[in-house]
Amino acid sequence: MPTLRFSVKPHPPAIFQAERDFPADFVWGAATSPPGAEGDTVSDWAALTAPDGSVPDDGPRHWRRYRYDFRVLRELSLHAYRFGCDWGRLQHQPYDALNRENLFRYLEMFAELRGHGIEPWLVLFDHALPRWVSGASGWLNPETPHWFADFARRLAYATDGEVRHWIPVSRPNHYAFASQAWDHYPKGSRGRLDRVETTIRRLHRGHELAVACIRDRVPGAKIGVEFTGVTPLARRVWHPGDWLGASWAGWLLQAYGRSAYFRGVGACDFAIHGIGNEKPVRIGDAVSLTGLVSPSLVASSDDSGGGRAASTRRRRLARLVRRSRVPVYFMGRGHGNGNAGGLDELLPALAGSGAAGFFYSPLFDQFDPYHGLSGGGGLLRVDFQRYDWRRDLRPFAQRLGAVAASGSLAPPEAIEENS
Repeated sequence: MPTLRFSVKPHPPAIFQAERDFPADFVWGAATSPPGAEGDTVSDWAALTAPDGSVPDDGPRHWRRYRYDFRVLRELSLHAYRFGCDWGRLQHQPYDALNRENLFRYLEMFAELRGHGIEPWLVLFDHALPRWVSGASGWLNPETPHWFADFARRLAYATDGEVRHWIPVSRPNHYAFASQAWDHYPKGSRGRLDRVETTIRRLHRGHELAVACIRDRVPGAKIGVEFTGVTPLARRVWHPGDWLGASWAGWLLQAYGRSAYFRGVGACDFAIHGIGNEKPVRIGDAVSLTGLVSPSLVASSDDSGGGRAASTRRRRLARLVRRSRVPVYFMGRGHGNGNAGGLDELLPALAGSGAAGFFYSPLFDQFDPYHGLSGGGGLLRVDFQRYDWRRDLRPFAQRLGAVAASGSLAPPEAIEENS
């Protein structure tokens, strides 16, 4: 296999570690999505075709190339990796034993990560369902939460303490709208708002049952939940309708049902909030009569917020952290397709927010149902035309690695001069 070609400047001398913008225990990581990254797709995503004509198997083949991808995490001084175990790859029918071959591959991934000093943060449902679940009405089926809990129990037992951070459900409201109101996932529907609420409730029930199973099998496990990174903003600050539409869309995508994840048996220990996708919208863009929230808010990853969005980001992030009862981690990529300018706007906001950590997403270019392979923005640029899916480190990744290594926003050149 070809080798990766990248280099990151070494850690600055310890004498300068006192001048930090981020605390020493700040978590720096990267993230991927199993159905968009792994390849050899066995989930219901196998039926998806993106607007650019690509399918999930055209993606970066992380399932085969994970060892090379993990080296990047180590060289960039990132010490956490948020990824998932594909439910459909591991369980082929209800209450079935986990597939041994695929389970051993995931266990090898955990061991490889720990060998590099990287902590795995494991997602159990990242918007891809086994075909047998999808064929049985997915999360609309009242049995699905129990099937999901059985999967979580078996996986928690098999990992035998190798995983300490668990995320049972990723972006529940986003998935409910995308699958039942916008028809963005296999066997979904359009404009079925009654199904949106049912899906949200079933996802939370599955989360509760899975949390009980994980805590029983892994004492001391840290369990969290993710919320979407789409932040609707009023395009015209003086227009009441734009403010109303942005507030309505933001509440439905982010706040509706969120408090349920922090009480009772399924109470979470941490929260991950997506950032970097501020969407200035007009009232007509934000509200859809058939979907309650326009799918265009999520389908586009372009941040056209300009200076106003950048100037208010620090205050919004800090306010979100202050209002939370649990540690808050952020996940995103600045804005647009990821670049040094986006990071230079985002990193200072993170430093002043009080957040517990940051996951850059995605680690490499991958498939997604909204853009296919054209979304880009990964720390690694993937050449999808080559037989070996060559990876090349993007220049702005060096900037992230330098900040993660030093904990300082000072340019690497300044640190070197001081040393």
